[in-house]
Amino acid sequence: MLKIELFKSIRNKTFLYILSTVLLSYILGYILPVGIDKVSQLGLGDFYFSTYTVFTQFGFLIFGFVIVYFVNKDYSDKTILLNYFWGYNSLQFLLAKMAVLLLEFILSIIISNLLIAFLFHFSSFYFLFSSLMFSLIVLQYILIVATISILFSNLLVSIGVSLFYWLTSIILVAVGGIFKIAAVFDASNSLYAVVEKALSEGRLADISTFFVIVPYILILVLLSLFIGGISTKRWLKNGL
Repeated sequence: MLKIELFKSIRNKTFLYILSTVLLSYILGYILPVGIDKVSQLGLGDFYFSTYTVFTQFGFLIFGFVIVYFVNKDYSDKTILLNYFWGYNSLQFLLAKMAVLLLEFILSIIISNLLIAFLFHFSSFYFLFSSLMFSLIVLQYILIVATISILFSNLLVSIGVSLFYWLTSIILVAVGGIFKIAAVFDASNSLYAVVEKALSEGRLADISTFFVIVPYILILVLLSLFIGGISTKRWLKNGL
């Protein structure tokens, strides 16, 4: 099914949409400090931290639409029954969608970083660190938004529920305590300051703070697997 979804992403121009949104995030990462904050000389670390801020603070708005589009298009195209007759269930469908999205997002991030290396200068630390962190942030969005999208056949409803989740996570993080795990990449969490320091210094002195990402992503993966595994009837109903 992975090959089928790759073909669909090419036919539906999903990869071009993904690449465009990632490039837009990098452009915003340059515009925000230079155009709004009036920074006269933008260093590579400052640029990547600004782009990291765009990914974390505006990612749901920028990337959510293309994720919803790629998942929900099968509902509008009425191809769900065809997938079912080919022997696929809702979990296999969801995993294939998420795998293709993640692959194309990672490829888009690498392409964007190569462009930055060409325009500025190449730094193995910034290249590898930003590629990893941006990919983890995008993985978070894919796990959340794609799982929501499989539950609703209407694209606007999926977008609305995803935005509601995003706003709720921001409120929970603001409450603090254990609720901060609702959005570990948010600016109010301790990870944000650690990333800022790493990018400003061009090195990673302490990795202990980054361990919070592991249980967070693991929880999202388990929730996606659970919801995808029990949603075959709803998936079929939405596809009619």
